[in-house]
Amino acid sequence: MKVLLTTDNIGGTWTFAIELARALSEQNVSIALATMGWPLNPDQRKQIAQIDNVELYESHYKPEWMDKAWTDVEQAGPWLIEVEKNAQPDVIHLTSYALADRSWNAPVLITGMGCLFSRWHATQHGPIPEYYSIYREKVRRGLSAASQVVTSTHAALAALNYYYGPLNKGTVIPHGRDPAFFKPQTKEPFVFASGRLCDPTKNLGILKSVAPKISWPICIAGDHQQPSDKTVDDRNIQIHMLGLLNVSQFAQHLARASIFVLPAKYDPFGFTPLEAALAGCAMVLSDIPTLRETWDKSALFVEPHDSDAVASAINTLIDDPEILQHYADRASLTAMEFSPQSMARAYMDVYQEILQPEYNEMQTADL
Repeated sequence: MKVLLTTDNIGGTWTFAIELARALSEQNVSIALATMGWPLNPDQRKQIAQIDNVELYESHYKPEWMDKAWTDVEQAGPWLIEVEKNAQPDVIHLTSYALADRSWNAPVLITGMGCLFSRWHATQHGPIPEYYSIYREKVRRGLSAASQVVTSTHAALAALNYYYGPLNKGTVIPHGRDPAFFKPQTKEPFVFASGRLCDPTKNLGILKSVAPKISWPICIAGDHQQPSDKTVDDRNIQIHMLGLLNVSQFAQHLARASIFVLPAKYDPFGFTPLEAALAGCAMVLSDIPTLRETWDKSALFVEPHDSDAVASAINTLIDDPEILQHYADRASLTAMEFSPQSMARAYMDVYQEILQPEYNEMQTADL
């Protein structure tokens, strides 16, 4: 089998594509990997080179979730159709929505990696920008054109159905992450987080209020080029800004961190909690549907707006080593359920399903 898999090279979408490509390659599936977004960095090129049966098709078109992206998205359509002609895949597997309604020859599967509407309602107030109305219509058309839609949680699938549905058919396949990259080391007394302080989605700005209320330092990895993201260390606030880390550096910090904190307002299924759990961290997570669905009973949950609650949960772990170890163990056990191999097997089942002639005839009849 051969799959045309699209991805942008920013954040969790790239991680998903690489993990899936690697696991599918182990099952002798060939991958035509079509990338959008920024030019690939050396680490990303190295990741691709280490996977068998992958052909790279690289572009710099903006993904649809970026500002002023529609010209790029329209230009990406003919490019991807040409990729399909060259690669001759059995299945088109998109990690975006709007491109699904192009004139594909092979059946189309979409993996939903979140959406702007659900993100807006989770993080913002007031009227939705006009851009979002255009986005909503293009996403709705793309989802309607897909043979099947997959998300990593039931909550994320429900959101797509609510904002853009009804979907033709949807299913849930949790993301997987290779535990070999995130092996625990001797734990040290610090809290780890990842993201930009000014990003309302990750909501890490609240940690500036949390830091004076706990005894351990908080280390934050991410791009801190915004004015509000500059170092904030002083005698009362122990926050250490680590800057951008490569995969190896990121894994090293998680391996040594005792606690991982994510007070996110929106997270359709972030890879960072999974990586933290594999690395043996106890976790403090915001009580939002996607995180609760994935990590229920394997983390301490808090309201994302309540800095006192976040600090109290972290202090509960700091003050009692047995509780700290209990939640680290629970998180590790849960994380092992989300393997790339089980993810790939589930996607193989979906590929085989949508390749059946009777399946596509049924889908066409429903339109």
